[in-house]
Formats: sequence, structure tokens, C-alpha cells
Amino acid sequence: MRYLLPALVVSLLAPAHASAALTNGQAKSLPLPELRKEVFGEVGSIVVDIDRSTRNDDPSKPVRYMDFYTRAHIGNAFGLCMAKKLQVFFDEKGVPHDIAVQDIYGDAGQLAADPPFPSTYDFHREYDAQDKKCAAATDVHKYLFATTYKRAVLSARAVKLVSDSYEPGHAPDFAFSCRLAHADCSKGKERDQILSQIRVDNIASAGPMDCKTRREPIDEDFDPNGCFAISLRMRPATANNLYLETDYGPDHTIRVKSVKFSEITLSH
Repeated sequence: MRYLLPALVVSLLAPAHASAALTNGQAKSLPLPELRKEVFGEVGSIVVDIDRSTRNDDPSKPVRYMDFYTRAHIGNAFGLCMAKKLQVFFDEKGVPHDIAVQDIYGDAGQLAADPPFPSTYDFHREYDAQDKKCAAATDVHKYLFATTYKRAVLSARAVKLVSDSYEPGHAPDFAFSCRLAHADCSKGKERDQILSQIRVDNIASAGPMDCKTRREPIDEDFDPNGCFAISLRMRPATANNLYLETDYGPDHTIRVKSVKFSEITLSH
């Protein structure tokens, strides 16, 4: 796919596509194979998913931007699939004129704090199996954004520790605080509702942060079992911050130490 992506970008911006104007109605109704060919040409076959939301819902007006997602593959380590988010921008006539490319990551089914590797573990066979699973994924729009693969893996593992260790209806075994714009969500059904949304497939973006300054480290020299800042996919009218802190338990395994969630309602 590394060789197809530049060809896809060139195809998108080639003069041959100057007449390929799209309306919001077409963007929402055309089948994916037809739509990706319309936008990218023949090399568009590496696109397997799409976000059909647009800035203007009038079906007769030109589309202004769309998010496409490429076929996933296994990344640099076990645990996450890797794909590309292609945000295509259209001019006022609905003709493609620019593109932004972003690395995104999704759960390949191997996320764990300390993966077990028994003596019978076949690395190559498992790698191939995970790569095939990634290639078959069709919900790539649920993948998360992180600035590097290492940051994506560690953040996703921290979130998975939360979802694996919490049982609905019971108080979590980690410190939990929660603040909504108009309600307390630190206990009861409100707590369960928030904690149920802390899942890997619900992460919009994630990364490690310094536990004291709450700033993202500028390099890769950071504590892999420290603090993480997460943004979850929730209602369009809200912004949220999720802070996770992990540490080592008595048995030297990684555990969740604290979870802090806050939500801010955005003004229109």
C-alpha cells in the first residue's frame, strides 16, 4: 500500500478529474466502489471505508469535504492495525482540490499490557494471521489517531485495561472522578454510562502525557506506564477529556490507578 498511496493522491489531483464534481446527495447515496472510483480513479480500490457526513446537508449543493479510509495492515508491533485517513477537500463546484493524510490505528485483537508468549508461539504465523484480520476490517472509521505508533499502542492498552477491569453496576477498583456540564457522573447509572464508553473502538485521538504538567511529551522518551490523555467519540455537541493513570500492581503487572473524565458542551 505504501506504493499505491502516492498514486492515489496523484490520481485525485490529476486534470482528468476536473469534471468529477460531486453533490452532497451523491456523496451520501453512491455505493462506495462507485464513489471511490469517481474521486480516486482505478487506484481507489485501496479505500474500504468512508465517513459520509458533510458540512452542508442540502443534497443539491456541492460536497466540500469527505473522509475516506484505506485498507488496514499490521503495524510495527502486535496489537494494532494501521491505516490511512484521507480527508479530501472539494472546491465550491464539488471538484477535489486537496487532501490531508493521517495515520490511524485500530485493535487487532492482541492488545494486552504484557502479552504472553509461550514457547510454542509461532511469530510469523501469528503476524500473518493478524495482518489478514487487519486487511479484512471494514470499520476503519472507528480507528484512533495518535502521532506515533508507540503512542497509539500504549494509549490503547491503557484504555483496554479500563474496559477489561470494570464491571457495570459495581464500583471500579480504581479511583474515578467524572464531571459533566450539567450533572454529576461519578456514581450510579451515570458512572456506568460513561465507563461503558471507554473502549478502544470509541477513541477519537490519544497520547501519553506528563502526569504533573499534563502536557504531551515532545519525544519518545516517556514513561510507558504513566498518564494518558484520551478524546472519546461522543455526541457531536460535546468535547471531552479523559485522563488515565496507570502504574504497577503488587504482582508487577500494569493496572489502572485513576480515571478522570470531564465534558464541556460547545456553544453553537
